[in-house]
Amino acid sequence: MENYTPKFVYPLVKTDEWKKLTGELPVKMTNDYIFRALLQSDNEVLKHLLASLLRVDVSTINSAEVTNPILLGESIDEKTYILDIKVMMNNNSVINLEMQVIRQPGWNERSLIYACRTYDDLQRGAAYTEVKPVRQIAFCDFTLFEEYPEFYSTYKLINEKNHKVVYTDTFTISNVDLTRVDLATRKDKKYGLDRWCRLFKARSLFCCRAYFARHCKNGHPTTLSINITMNCRGGGKICILWLMKVM
Repeated sequence: MENYTPKFVYPLVKTDEWKKLTGELPVKMTNDYIFRALLQSDNEVLKHLLASLLRVDVSTINSAEVTNPILLGESIDEKTYILDIKVMMNNNSVINLEMQVIRQPGWNERSLIYACRTYDDLQRGAAYTEVKPVRQIAFCDFTLFEEYPEFYSTYKLINEKNHKVVYTDTFTISNVDLTRVDLATRKDKKYGLDRWCRLFKARSLFCCRAYFARHCKNGHPTTLSINITMNCRGGGKICILWLMKVM
């Protein structure tokens, strides 16, 4: 990853402005920095994404705080970059979110280590019953298990004989396969998870326009715009990303 200095501004969205967007997206939402910047910058977007992932009504999420924020606009490199987004939800559970485009060796083990580090967060002297539930959720642009493809998969510690008894409900790992939206279940679609993933994978502003044309309220989409200027070694780039706050 090149060193770059992103600059962020929040312009107001004018009526029907979104209909004029054309051209290719120079950087997609699968870019993990932009993914983090969006969720860190707008709490409503974060809450709605969590609601889709957890399959709950967004009104049940009273608070969602990113507890490991980065300073947006500063130069970053691989040595200082924090990959996961740690979210404290409703002050009683922790959600780790991550975007991963390339499958690297040891990916399964790495995601497990991330979850374990978050889980091992009890203060000295605290009772073990006070541990906060942890859920590690990764958006992956690859299939985790080729022989068992699944759009949204969830894993827990269970009894290997009867496959029914769950050791604990406080430790969960989930994976969203961005390449297999075609396998989205009725429940996935009910909570809009397939739409989030199609937006993350959008290659052009036209795709974003088409998305908002289909999913809007009273003809006017509730949207958030982020104008991101990335100063790279190869020259400046501007990427405008649009995301519905109301799914």
